[in-house]
Amino acid sequence: MFSLTVQTYMMAVDVALGIILGFLFDIFRALRRVLDGGPTRRPWLDALLDAAFWAIALPLVVLAWGLGNWGQVRAFTLLGLALGLGLYAGLGSPVLLPALTATYRSVGGGVIRLGRGTRRAAGALARAVRRGMAGLRTLVGWLLMPVTRPLRWLLAPLLAPVHRALIAPVAARLRRFVLDPWRRGVPSRRRIAAAWRRWRAAMAAWLGPGKGEPPPPRS
Repeated sequence: MFSLTVQTYMMAVDVALGIILGFLFDIFRALRRVLDGGPTRRPWLDALLDAAFWAIALPLVVLAWGLGNWGQVRAFTLLGLALGLGLYAGLGSPVLLPALTATYRSVGGGVIRLGRGTRRAAGALARAVRRGMAGLRTLVGWLLMPVTRPLRWLLAPLLAPVHRALIAPVAARLRRFVLDPWRRGVPSRRRIAAAWRRWRAAMAAWLGPGKGEPPPPRS
């Protein structure tokens, strides 16, 4: 028979365990609200989040009851667990669940905006590099024009056989095996870009405010 002090300690461990489990359940419930806020239900998402919840909750229960209750499950053990869950459901969940939902949506929206900004910055940098290289090539060609023009005129009779025997066949093979397949793959790249836009729109819809819920506060 445990003393009253030990039983009080065991009761406090069970109450704390109930509060922790309630908060853990709200973490996954808010995540389900954000990710499954569309018009269609996703059973696989519910199963995945339930499995993640129990994968964390079961070790917590085993650890708390093994170390805090010395492996004994009594009536006051279940009573303390229910009391902790009730305290969290009545006092913590009405405040923390909307806060968690708004936090998830804000973080998800920030990730989407960061991805868009990174893509735009990379595109602007690539365009600037291409323009710089084109300008540099034009400048070098203009500076070397007094040398290249006469040299090209003098070497034209010698380069014509080389062009017919070597350069023209290599260019034909490159066009046949590289350029033509690349051009035929343009519709595929367009389909990939369209799929990316649809996925981004779906993510934005998921991370938007749910039906009947107020939007997250703006900072």
